Amino acid sequence: ARGGRERERDRKRRGQVGSQRIAMAGRTWMAVLMGTVAWTGARGDPYDEPGPCRHRRETMDVDTATWEQDVEVEITVPQCDVIEPPYPIVYFYQGFGARARDYYSYADRLASWGYAVLQHNANTGDRDELELGFYPDVMEAVKSSSVGQDLDFTKVGTAGHSRGGRLAAMTLEQQDDVSFGILIDPVDDDQRSGSRSIGNLGRPVAIIGSSLTTECFPSEITYEEFFAQSASGTWLQVIQDAGHSQFSMAAEGVIQRQVDPCARGDKAIVDILELTYPTMVAWADYQLHGVETNRYFDWVRIQEEEEHITWQER
Repeated sequence: ARGGRERERDRKRRGQVGSQRIAMAGRTWMAVLMGTVAWTGARGDPYDEPGPCRHRRETMDVDTATWEQDVEVEITVPQCDVIEPPYPIVYFYQGFGARARDYYSYADRLASWGYAVLQHNANTGDRDELELGFYPDVMEAVKSSSVGQDLDFTKVGTAGHSRGGRLAAMTLEQQDDVSFGILIDPVDDDQRSGSRSIGNLGRPVAIIGSSLTTECFPSEITYEEFFAQSASGTWLQVIQDAGHSQFSMAAEGVIQRQVDPCARGDKAIVDILELTYPTMVAWADYQLHGVETNRYFDWVRIQEEEEHITWQER
């Protein structure tokens, strides 16, 4: 890993401070949310707690060129005095068969750190090109709406889970206005469309995988292939004892538990999500704002020592 030894030495020097800081995080943020203290943090915090912003969620129907019916778009917008608009945008693709609500927790965490999140609901089956065609029409419609004045359309990233990770990768390659990508346990198709997009891209991405993914899918179409095709500087975090479906709240349902073909780890879904959020937000801040990530790496070191994750940089 590039610069791995130097970073490890730096992490060890910062270890004591990082441990003390994280131990205080819960008490501090509870006070902030209750309004008893002012928020004094900054971008570059380890992101293991929500940021200072609240949010609102709006819905609009969008007429697209590739779909015979309107597409429902859900927009999560920060409401914040600390981080002022216009807010950068993350276009989030959910997994196959899921709906936006199954990933609200991702949108909420991103919004808490000053990112607006766009999600669409459309039952397109597995027709990638059809769904990828929504992006320009959705972006134009949102830009022209009343909420558009609060969003920064010059700072856009994509994210997604499972098939949504593949769509995020393809959008990142196809759309010139998209500058960063976050792939959450991505799964490719037989043509390797997503991992090929990452290979063509020539820019790093953040990839978060589960240790049990390959018990559900062949390794050649999982996060491992996306990482193999990625550029230097890509982050890869693998959550130990986690299954592929456990990145979505949809996996909490009784029926889903019964029919889920993928292996499940012993970790609770909420714990898996809490291990996903910090890397998601840290990457967005690093790519868009050039934020110093030392405090994030303090968090990474602790999670590695406790064997919750493995982490590497390509």
